Amino acid sequence: MLFETLKLYPSWNIEKTAIPQRSRLYHLEPICIGTPYVESLTGYVQRIAHEHIASLLDG
Repeated sequence: MLFETLKLYPSWNIEKTAIPQRSRLYHLEPICIGTPYVESLTGYVQRIAHEHIASLLDG
């Protein structure tokens, strides 16, 4: 009786996907990680945006 109520779902595709090429954007390390003075998410995003806009204006 329980077997009749079970539903069979398709399995997941676990094949590795191709990794796309890296972007021109670069990684900045957040300031003060592991301390009470760690940089906020909005501050981090603002700093990344500023760095990328500055690099676009330079070249």
